[in-house]
Amino acid sequence: MINNKKSSRLMLRWNLTVAHVIILGIAVLSGASFEGCVLRRHVTNTYRGNNEIYVDGVTYPYNAAGVQAAINDVRSPQGGGGAVILPAVEIALGSRGLTMRKHVCLIGISSDSSWLTYSGTGSAISFPIGMVDSCLKHLTVALGMDAGANASAISVQGNFNRGLATVYIKIQDVAVWTGVIKPGQIGMNLADLSETQPAPSGIQLSWFDAIKIVNFGQPIVINGQEGNFWNNIHINGFSSVAVNDAASNDNFWQLRLSGASARPSAIGFQEAGALNQVHLTCDFGVGLQTCVNDKGGKNIWDVSALTPVGTVASSSFLREVGATYGNISNNFQVSSLASSTVRNPVPNCLEIGNSDGSKGRNYITFLNGVISVTTTKPRACR
Repeated sequence: MINNKKSSRLMLRWNLTVAHVIILGIAVLSGASFEGCVLRRHVTNTYRGNNEIYVDGVTYPYNAAGVQAAINDVRSPQGGGGAVILPAVEIALGSRGLTMRKHVCLIGISSDSSWLTYSGTGSAISFPIGMVDSCLKHLTVALGMDAGANASAISVQGNFNRGLATVYIKIQDVAVWTGVIKPGQIGMNLADLSETQPAPSGIQLSWFDAIKIVNFGQPIVINGQEGNFWNNIHINGFSSVAVNDAASNDNFWQLRLSGASARPSAIGFQEAGALNQVHLTCDFGVGLQTCVNDKGGKNIWDVSALTPVGTVASSSFLREVGATYGNISNNFQVSSLASSTVRNPVPNCLEIGNSDGSKGRNYITFLNGVISVTTTKPRACR
C-alpha cells in the first residue's frame, strides 16, 4: 500500500513543479514584459537609488540639509559619483551653503525654474580643493537680501602646490543673481590656495558656459586659473571691477558687460595674467569708466566697446571694433613689441604712436600723392 501522506506530498511537489514550469513558460513567451519588470525593479532599486537622486521634498527635504544629503549619498554602482536632480522650485538654503563632491553634478530643470537662495555670510555653493569632474547646471544661485556683505554665490578652490588642483569642472546654464549691488559680494570666486604665490594653476581645464551674473559688486574674482574656457558670459551691473583676474594664464574668454556701474571710474575687465585670449563687449558707462585694464601683458584683446577701451599693455595685441556713432575710434595695434597703435580718428588722417613704446603721437595726412607726418595734430585730424 502507498502511504497516503507520502502520496499527498508527492502530488503537492508535482503540482508546484508544474506550476513553476507554466509560470516560466509564460514568462518566456512574454519575455518583453518579464524583462521590463525586472529592469524596472533594477532601475528603481539600484540605478536611481544611487546614481541619480531626486530631491523630492520628503526623503530629501527642500532645504540645505536635504540637498547636501543627496550630494553626499549619490554614487554609482562602480563607486563613483552621479547626479542630484533639483525640481522646478525655489529652495531656501538659509545660512548653510552646499559643498560639492568629486564626480557629482547638481542639476536643475532650468535656470528660470530651479532656484537656490542663500542668506549666509560665506558661499552658497563651494567646490573645494581637488575637485574632479564636478558640475553645476540649469539653475539659479541667488543671494537673498539678508546675505552677508561679503558673501559669494559660487566658490571654486584649488591648491596647485599641494597637488590638489581642481580640474574638469563644468558650470553651465547657470544664473547668479542678487537684488541690490553690495560692493563686497562676489558672484563667482576662483582661488588657488597655494602657500607660495603666484601660483596661477589652481583651477584648470574647466568650462564655464552660458552664465548670467546680475547685480554683484564683484561679479567674477579670480586668483589662479589656467587653461579654462569662459564662453557666453553676461555680466549686468557691478560696482568697481566686473572681472578682476589677479593671476591667470592660457584662458579663453567670450563675454559681454552691460548695465550701469555703481562707480564713475569703473573697469570692465582687469587682467594681471598673461597669454589669455579675451573677446569682450563693453556697454556699461561713459566718462571715466573703461573697458580694459591690461596689467599683465602678452594677452590678445578683441574688443567692441561703447565704453572707452582703457589701458592695453604694450606687449599685448588689441583689435578694437568701434561703434559707428559716439565718436569712438577703430584701433589696431600692429606691433606686439611696442605700443605702436594705429588709429583713424577721422577719415582724413592716421594717428600712430611711437614705435619704441614711448609716449607721443604722430599724425599722417595725405594730399595729392604727398604724405605729411607731424607730431602736432593738424586740422584734418580734428
